[in-house]
Amino acid sequence: MHRVVPSLTGLLLAAVGSVWALDDLPLYYDEGDCSHTGVSFGDANGTPGTLDTVTETWVLGNSSRSWPTIPITCSDSHSGTDAAEVLVPTDMPTGSYYDDFFKWPDDSKKNLTGYSQVRFWVKNLSKTAKTVHLALQSDSNYAPNDLTGFVISGDTGWQEVAVPLSSFSGYSTSKDYYGFGMRFTYPDPNAGSALHLLLDDIRITDGDHPISLPATGAGSIPTGWPNHFVASRMDNRATDTTAAKYQVGDYRYQYILPSSLTASGWGDTLYAEHYAQKSDSMGIKSAFVWYSLGLDATSSAPVVASDLASSTYMAGYVSRYETFLHQIAVAGQPDYIIVLEPDMYGLLLQGGYAPNLSCADIPVSMTAADAATGSTYPANLCGWAQYMISRARTKLPNGVIIGHMMNHWGVNIPFQVGQGRIEAHIMSANSEGAFINSFGAWKGDVVFVEKTDRDAGAKDFENPGQEWFWDSTNYAKYFTWTKTLSVKTNLRIVGWQVAEGNMANTNVLHRDEVAQYFLDHPDQWKNAGFIGILFGPGEQTTCTNYGGDDDGGWFLSHFTTYNQNPVPLDSVLGGGTAIVPRPISTAFRLSAVRTMGGLRLSGWTGMAQATLLDPQGREVASGSLTAGRILHTPTLHGVYLAVVVAGRTKTGIALAVP
Repeated sequence: MHRVVPSLTGLLLAAVGSVWALDDLPLYYDEGDCSHTGVSFGDANGTPGTLDTVTETWVLGNSSRSWPTIPITCSDSHSGTDAAEVLVPTDMPTGSYYDDFFKWPDDSKKNLTGYSQVRFWVKNLSKTAKTVHLALQSDSNYAPNDLTGFVISGDTGWQEVAVPLSSFSGYSTSKDYYGFGMRFTYPDPNAGSALHLLLDDIRITDGDHPISLPATGAGSIPTGWPNHFVASRMDNRATDTTAAKYQVGDYRYQYILPSSLTASGWGDTLYAEHYAQKSDSMGIKSAFVWYSLGLDATSSAPVVASDLASSTYMAGYVSRYETFLHQIAVAGQPDYIIVLEPDMYGLLLQGGYAPNLSCADIPVSMTAADAATGSTYPANLCGWAQYMISRARTKLPNGVIIGHMMNHWGVNIPFQVGQGRIEAHIMSANSEGAFINSFGAWKGDVVFVEKTDRDAGAKDFENPGQEWFWDSTNYAKYFTWTKTLSVKTNLRIVGWQVAEGNMANTNVLHRDEVAQYFLDHPDQWKNAGFIGILFGPGEQTTCTNYGGDDDGGWFLSHFTTYNQNPVPLDSVLGGGTAIVPRPISTAFRLSAVRTMGGLRLSGWTGMAQATLLDPQGREVASGSLTAGRILHTPTLHGVYLAVVVAGRTKTGIALAVP
């Protein structure tokens, strides 16, 4: 029988890797990829022989960049997979110097108004107290603002350091900053000796709160959604030619483009009505991608100036939307899915507004919408969202699930989503989530997201050096993005245009691991906030889209089998917060290492009582141990809290078991 320990219930809230409080600005948490040897967007240089550095080469777009940066080690960390290493191998000679800076993971500069501290965890491998110069790197010719004579204690364990921003000389909220680090120019009697430090979990923060990240997505399943994880697919790219035998799951989907409902476009002025009626005859529900803005734009300018702000353009836009809603209302199917405007949001966020874009910032001509509905909407993107969502709910009484489609490329993730540093994914999702929240009551029922617009084979071919065939490391970063986005908005996630390709496809350009990864790891997708995936092609000429170019039956066979027994969904995800390994007290420093048969616990003297708790505070294992002995446990997976009571002191540590 499990017994609950009331005083500890709630200390550990949920499972999965941990990162930041969502309001922090992360400077360094994890490379998350130990094939790299240094910090991306780190900057390390100095007099030859003074500072150990590594040179990393990173692929950005179709070009690469190489520069000296801060080494990382994967043999030790405060949390996650790795820590950064600052090593000055010998006492510094006269005339020598070094600069060692961590830059923002999105390779930007930032104003720090509203923040009060830089906090980081450090392990001093030199074993004696060291005096260092900390520095913020400002926007004036990358000039540093120093804090001289800062002492790192000789404690050999991980210790957290908090430094007020006001302590740095020349710090000002009127400046932008590129990063934080250490620097030294000889002579200085206070900071010239050999140095060996590990640094981890560096962040700019507004207070002393735990470093944390949502362990799951958040929000309720919208009304009308099936009680299981939906895995469906797009109709063939030729607009409606996929035979019933190729359909899988609860839905099929198709685009509604500006020309879709015209005789000169897809040749059927009642296309949406006929599509929904055919879906109904096949026993499948219909999903539509409303894709009128951003389709032909190459930047935000045409969307904002030529389209949204144009009364002429918006008159045609509203007319098309009214026609579309009328047609699917006549067809009468229940629980339509409508994906609103892929690419538009990405273009808007790239248009110089992020990270503080609000729907109120974007002017939109709402005259035609006012006339069509007899209402008066705000003449901005907030009013547009109110019209789009309220109108769909009014005209589709049998139910509609409607939401905004957020492009991962809308806010900068260097090296692309699933690649680069985890912190960049957090910052991207925070910006996009704040933007969605600006819609208020009209933020929709779900958030739609993509992985990419190509099969991995095609993406790799077009972008040599990037990582589009993903492993669990890439997915951990992707799911960090979706979990943060889900919790920020309190909405569940639906994947859209997720590649149908499989690794056995004879056409190497049409290979992708994502479908198989879902089948192998559905719980990872659920925990990341997903309630469904709409598989389908992105770019039309190079992507797999089974129906006219079948893959030999792999997708059809596997997803027909899946849909015979689909994965059930939890009705509500709470967005629980995973706790990083951070001591409950500093009475003694507890460490835990997973080993054969259990956990090897150490850090105290004498005999102690050890207890392992699950996220609900229930006892998993317990025993009396001396330090270094094994607490025997059942098979573990997830996050647990190990608590050790030695004498009159009690210390706990959270640990993740993959």
